[in-house]
Order: sequence, then structure tokens, then C-alpha cells
Amino acid sequence: MFSRKIFLPCILLLSNVYAEAQPLENWMSFRIAKKLTHKFAMSVEYMPRFTGFFDKEQLWLLRPDIKYNVNNDLELGIGYAYFETSQETFYSKENRFYIQANYRKNIGSFNTMNRLRIEQRYFDEHANLSSNLRVRFQINLIKKLLALNKQSDLSLIFGDEIMYNSRENAVGSHFDQNRIHLGFQCAIGQKLKVSPFYQFTQQESFSGKDRFISALRVNTIFSF
Repeated sequence: MFSRKIFLPCILLLSNVYAEAQPLENWMSFRIAKKLTHKFAMSVEYMPRFTGFFDKEQLWLLRPDIKYNVNNDLELGIGYAYFETSQETFYSKENRFYIQANYRKNIGSFNTMNRLRIEQRYFDEHANLSSNLRVRFQINLIKKLLALNKQSDLSLIFGDEIMYNSRENAVGSHFDQNRIHLGFQCAIGQKLKVSPFYQFTQQESFSGKDRFISALRVNTIFSF
């Protein structure tokens, strides 16, 4: 009963905001994670993003990182990301350096995954910005739905991520982006996880006008 009280309003919320969004986008993520020692691990992520239903690639990124496992609940990390964005009237490259902390906590039948990430972003001249600092906080609620076998299961995921952008030319609030997502996580054996979900983004543009972005995302993680 508790899970219904949580997830049914989320489904109604996402169905309402979907109507306000711009044409659908598709974001794919492919991550390989390698455990180095009992405490250290590393991963590399490649993510292409498309406008329409895979009509045209608008952005791609490459993001390697290193993580340190403090204990069973807390993980610290440092990483770098390279972006290339290409649209009809806009082209930019971005180098991004970040630190982050992941905190896990079980609340009843829910698993929570909280991430705090601080990014220093460096743009080229086409983005009309030189650099800025951004703080991101994401929370995920994960509810296990069923066990497929001893090593595989299916879970429901709902999450939200808010972003604080320190850019000097902010027109409105520095809290200029919010992402809500709802979907599934499928663990296939001990090494593979596939997560298809819907994401709705409210983002303030450089002109101060809000953009509403609707995206179907599929995240794939292979760990060994």
C-alpha cells in the first residue's frame, strides 16, 4: 500500500508534464565498471543523445571516473567528462571535472541512492561561456518488484535531480534545471544491469525562458 501511495502520484505527474515537453529525445548510456581492489573501482561511460526517435545525434560524451568505497553506505569519486554538442544553430565542446559522493540507505522495502556531484565546467567560445561551477543532487527510490531467479530481479525506480548553476549571466534562479525520472531496473545476473526509464527535464535557457525536455533513456552497466 505504501508503494502505491508513492508511485501512483508520480505516474500521474509525469503523464501531465509530458504534454508540455518538446519533441521526444533518446539518451543512451553504456558504462563498463571494473573493481580494482577492495576499496577502489573505476568506470568509463559513453553516452549519445538523439533528437526525435534516433533521428539525429545532438550530443555525445565520454566520462571516466575513479571511486573509493568508504564503507557499505558511502562511496566517494572523482571524474572527468568530455562533451560535444551539435545542433542546427549551436555547436560547443565542453571539458568537465567533478567530485561526487554516493550514499545508499535502506528505508523499509525501499533502497535509496543519493548522489551529490560538484562539477567545474569549461566551455569553448561557441557556448558564450568560459566556465562555471554546478552542483547537482539526485535521489533515487528503488522498489524491488520481483525476483527472476537467484541472481536476477526487476525493480521500479523513481528519482529527481536538482541542479544549482553558478553562472554569472543567470537570468532567473541559479536553480536552473530539474530532472524527474520513472522507470525500471533489470539486474541480469551479477554483472549486467539495464535501466529503461522516462525523464522529464525543466531547464532555464540563456534567454530566461523555460525549456521542457521529454526523453526516453536506457542505461546499461556491465560490472566485472
